[in-house]
Amino acid sequence: MTVLRIGRRLVSTMVKRSPAERVQSTTPSIWVEFTTLAAECKAVNLGQGFPDTPMPKFVAEKLKEVASHPERTDMHQYTRGYGNPKLVSVLGKLYSKLYGIPIDANNQIIVTVGAYLSLYYAFLGWIDHGDEVIIMEPAYDCYSPQVKLAGGKAVPVVMPLKERATSSADYRLDVDAIRKAITSKTKMLVLNNPHNPTGKLFSRAELEAVAAIANEHDLIVIADEVYEWHVYEGKEMIRFASLPGMFDRTISIGSAGKAFSVTGWKLGWAIGPDHLLAPMKAVHQNCVFTCSTPTQHAVAEAMEDELKIMEEQPEKSYLMKGLSSELVSKRDRLAAMVREAGMTPIVPESGYFMMAGFKGYHGPFETDSSPDPLDFRFVRWLCREKKLATIPPSAFYSPQFKKANEEMVRLCFFKSDDTLSKAELRFEMDTDLKTFRDFLMQYNVVTEACFGSCVNDMTTRTVSEKEEKCSTNCLDKFLKMTQRLSLRFQKVRMNTDITTLRDFLMRYNVLTEACFGSCVSDLTTRSVSGDEELCTKKCFDKMLNMTQRLSLKFQDHMMAKHATPSVPAVEQPVESTPVVVNPVDPVESVDK
Repeated sequence: MTVLRIGRRLVSTMVKRSPAERVQSTTPSIWVEFTTLAAECKAVNLGQGFPDTPMPKFVAEKLKEVASHPERTDMHQYTRGYGNPKLVSVLGKLYSKLYGIPIDANNQIIVTVGAYLSLYYAFLGWIDHGDEVIIMEPAYDCYSPQVKLAGGKAVPVVMPLKERATSSADYRLDVDAIRKAITSKTKMLVLNNPHNPTGKLFSRAELEAVAAIANEHDLIVIADEVYEWHVYEGKEMIRFASLPGMFDRTISIGSAGKAFSVTGWKLGWAIGPDHLLAPMKAVHQNCVFTCSTPTQHAVAEAMEDELKIMEEQPEKSYLMKGLSSELVSKRDRLAAMVREAGMTPIVPESGYFMMAGFKGYHGPFETDSSPDPLDFRFVRWLCREKKLATIPPSAFYSPQFKKANEEMVRLCFFKSDDTLSKAELRFEMDTDLKTFRDFLMQYNVVTEACFGSCVNDMTTRTVSEKEEKCSTNCLDKFLKMTQRLSLRFQKVRMNTDITTLRDFLMRYNVLTEACFGSCVSDLTTRSVSGDEELCTKKCFDKMLNMTQRLSLKFQDHMMAKHATPSVPAVEQPVESTPVVVNPVDPVESVDK
């Protein structure tokens, strides 16, 4: 019996041979662990990046039409190895327009089993032993393993996230770090735009900087652009091959599964000049040889319809308008849920993933004995205890960068309204707010995140209409959140645990100070404003009301404590709806 190590697994076998060295160090994908965990916990799954909504009906109709013609051998038997003629033809027309240069459909496009294989063919076809590939991190977790399997070395360059970030644009392309990472062995650079997992959409200036580096060092660029249609209004998707001189050194990768929200169809493509695709075709013809004919035909039909709509009625195009319009409301809804849970969303400009910081969260995951990064432990805890499945983004960093990037989770918002509603329940704040200070701190973190996402420029100026509307929405949301948090706080701390007069007075003083402190922040000697006077008057009224409630609770406790066995204590009536100190606006009652 021989025991072999395959990645992290030990495998017993009667065969005494060892597997190839290139696979021995391969570790299990994060998708294996966290997909399994989500299923075991019956968790709401916001981890895996696939829609759980119905596929577009017009695309389904195309496949239905293919299935209704069993006599059509051109739809059901082997098709052209490098891509169904109908599909590569329409792709050629589409990308000729998008790149601004003519694409030779028969020679400059190859159709593969998902974008995954386009990536793998590119690495296998171009990377020799010892060649280096620049990869911007965080990076989708297949890049580095594929480079390694091809015999190359992945060289990570981190995109730093600025302090107090609120948008995916706050991930910065570090051009100087890229230059420093390049050596005489560097052959290729991977550019994922729109970016997974961050949702960053690279600006023209950033792309031009990458183009300059590619020209200077004669690099091949892998432009992974599978989320090219998931770009939100007001943002521009600039395809790298469309930049001056870049088509000649770029392998651009697209996906039908992402474009038409049918990830299970596993159909992708690579577009590039003949000399860059030739090595990929050599791998392809000796690997899968060809892809599914029915799905290629259905995608071709759907793409032909889309191309016509783009030209005649672009506002009705699924790819140009429908997809992003469907997603933007889901994105904004998830961002609000994340903020309300006390986390910090990094709102994406593109894609359907969102990064969210959980810094400040405390729990048993912090003292977990696992050697894994904090986000791995947090995600496991979140899945087991809160029944919410997410993905730990440190998995998208090289080992040396994991520690500095372990306080976030990645969430997918391309989910049905029902799934998002279930997730919203999981996101609700815990009721273990032990003190009023905890309550205020939690509230302040969430409020700051919301208003910070509305206004980035804090200089003295006129507020724009968009900023004003955003801030008003924040105010509305947080008035409601104040009520919920306050009621939870009271449920935990305002029951009948006031055991002494000292406890009662201390509790009263803390709450009073919080209320009046929210009315007057400037304690200098001056005249009190009308707003301050009104606010403090309302506080005074509330505190009188609260005094009565707390006194009744205290009296009830003391009467029960000293009552004789033969004469049970009479319970005093207490209002069913408590008055709450509202840290946003002490003038308003919680019943608003």
